[in-house]
Amino acid sequence: MQKCTILKYIQAKKHHLTMFFVCVAIYAALFALCEVPLKYVWYPSLLCLVFLVVYGAIRYQVFRGTHKQLFEVKEHIDVTTANLPEANNLLEADYQTLLEVMNAAKNEALQEQLQKNHDMDAYVTLWSHQIKTPLTALQLTAQTADEPMKTELGTQIFEIEQYVNMMLQYLRLQDMSADMVIHSYSLRSMANQAVKYFARIFLAKKISVQVDIPEELKVVTDEKWFVFVLKQLVSNALKYSDEGSIFIRATSQGGGRHSKTTVIVEDTGIGIAKEDLPRIFERGYTGYNGRKDKKATGLGLYLTRRVLLMLGHTIEITSEVGVGTKVPITIEK
Repeated sequence: MQKCTILKYIQAKKHHLTMFFVCVAIYAALFALCEVPLKYVWYPSLLCLVFLVVYGAIRYQVFRGTHKQLFEVKEHIDVTTANLPEANNLLEADYQTLLEVMNAAKNEALQEQLQKNHDMDAYVTLWSHQIKTPLTALQLTAQTADEPMKTELGTQIFEIEQYVNMMLQYLRLQDMSADMVIHSYSLRSMANQAVKYFARIFLAKKISVQVDIPEELKVVTDEKWFVFVLKQLVSNALKYSDEGSIFIRATSQGGGRHSKTTVIVEDTGIGIAKEDLPRIFERGYTGYNGRKDKKATGLGLYLTRRVLLMLGHTIEITSEVGVGTKVPITIEK
């Protein structure tokens, strides 16, 4: 580190060294033309060089101290420029003034953007609550329709509710850490909550579901957010399965502090194209199935992965077109 700093300092002062040797060369040339002994050039030049080395060493310490201080301030420059080292000349003072102006403008723009985000969050939250009133009215109206129409209306209203809830969860994800309650929860209970939420869709599509999780198996996580993840995975499994079954099972390995639990949500649906798998967790990416279905938002798996990362869990997806999709979630204690 110090060697690199010395080289940077010499590089910064190379024009001073160049001017010194140019002056020595000029004096040597003039003395040679006037037939003056060159020792009258070399002796003063060596003395000046010694003085230059001593002066340079002192100035290097100042340079190194300023560099170190700037390096330490770097992590806080986004907040304030008050900790910048004192300017040694007019040019450095001008640079510091420029930094202060740019930093003030950036902070003002940041505060403006934060306010806009806050206003948007407040508006979307209000809208999400207000939209539930007409949805409730639609549900009551659907009750009076004949059976096929009643089922179709109920399914569509349920999908709207899902999208509204997904949008709310997306907003809450920005401040998820303040909303987490990490504790030991029953894995089977959380899986049953996700399955129960989609009971109407299971019945409507005549798709069976099997939950194979021991009653006593518990994992350390946040219940609300983990159930949200399971809902997203079950929702995807239902969306892209017209028949067959959905399986939710879990296995546990190890014990004590080194235990690991794997939760697997598996379906026998249409599967995911191989070329789509590397990008399946990207925000807004819907893949071939989503473009064909024209209902995918590209947010479900993106939110799922973000939530699991915040919880400290990992997720993978393996799939084969025409066979089905398997999604393992690993929870380490």
